[in-house]
Amino acid sequence: MSITRWDPFAEFNAMRNVMDRVLEETFRRSPLWSGNGGDGEVVRPLPVDAYETPEALFVRAMVPGATPDQVNITFEQGTLTIRAHIPNPAEGQQGQEYHWLHHELGHGDFSRSLTLPGAWDMDHAEAQFAHGILTLRVPKAEAAKPLKIAVQMAQ
Repeated sequence: MSITRWDPFAEFNAMRNVMDRVLEETFRRSPLWSGNGGDGEVVRPLPVDAYETPEALFVRAMVPGATPDQVNITFEQGTLTIRAHIPNPAEGQQGQEYHWLHHELGHGDFSRSLTLPGAWDMDHAEAQFAHGILTLRVPKAEAAKPLKIAVQMAQ
């Protein structure tokens, strides 16, 4: 008759393996960065960079897979919102004929809102789209630009 010793680390490793499988299944089934669009649809956040120069605000958003006509930019009450819809290739006629081995690239609705402090000249904003990156340039309003006051020698 052999006596087996209890090994608490073996049980810990078994529990960790089970948790790893549970988490892997959870993240594989749910969309990456999922959020709720309000009416039950999944809306993912757009990753953005935003920076300010003395002359303008720049916002860069990654929207790979979208075309310029699938991107919508609005500005309302100090909030800039960028929305994009990236079609799901599996839902198209040709995509339904495929036997998908992996289908992980982001698709669907994406959105990001930024509250912009200060005054901006939205009438002269420019948006460019290249290589899946949207670059938005919004000039500062004249009232928001720093004024330089010349100092003169007193007589």
